[in-house]
Amino acid sequence: MTKNLLLIIDPQVDFINGSLPVPGAAESMNRLAKFINQNSNSIEDILVTLDSHQPGHVSFRSSWIAKTWEDKQDITGITSEMIGQSVKPKYQWLNPEDISDYIKRIPGQRLDLWPDHCVIGTPGHSIWPDLKVALDKWSNQNKRIWEIVMKGNRPDREMYSAILCDGDENVGLLCTPKIDSNLIESYDKIYIAGIAKDFCVASTVKDLLEQFGWEIKDKLVFIDDCMPGIIDDNESCKVYDEAVENYGAKILKDLPWDDLEKFIIMKS
Repeated sequence: MTKNLLLIIDPQVDFINGSLPVPGAAESMNRLAKFINQNSNSIEDILVTLDSHQPGHVSFRSSWIAKTWEDKQDITGITSEMIGQSVKPKYQWLNPEDISDYIKRIPGQRLDLWPDHCVIGTPGHSIWPDLKVALDKWSNQNKRIWEIVMKGNRPDREMYSAILCDGDENVGLLCTPKIDSNLIESYDKIYIAGIAKDFCVASTVKDLLEQFGWEIKDKLVFIDDCMPGIIDDNESCKVYDEAVENYGAKILKDLPWDDLEKFIIMKS
């Protein structure tokens, strides 16, 4: 019997119809709810990651002040060289020298800035309601709890991935990521869905490949119809091709969502 894990990345209100909406996210998460309902008996465990920020997070535009030293909301990203020259952090927990050094270590050496989103305790931090209903229904049917991994709760580090902060560091995280070798070894298949395909999902997949390598061979299955993206043809999406070509991953797409009974995915 195949043992299956469903890993759902950041299915949160702010990414669907809140402060940072992703095109097609509502439809994608509603499809995922249907997928869970249809395959409930074949899913052993469900792990849901939640982007979880404190107010004043380093990735918020509102946490930075522009050259005139006034609040400006048109900054889309900052480099190390900009700090102290054209921008400065608004809050004391964002140390300029530390953040400058940190930016030099992250991909592209540029920190993207976003509207405030997924702040802990706000409605936007919560799980999409239709998906939450499906998750709770799965729990009741299987007498198991679905679990949460909070990520991004260190205020001075970006964390797209569910495994590592950008810059390959986890020091100071309030919650230790649950995705480790023991979890990987526990399952025959790991089905992945969530938001957004080209940011948090892609970063998680990248770290899965880099951290676990052959441990994860032939285990990953991407539910492409339930992974809405922000930027078409984003370079980051090449990680899915790498996973297929080098690690035996599978991609599910164009499923018959009107009649999933004809396409039950996870029967061994």
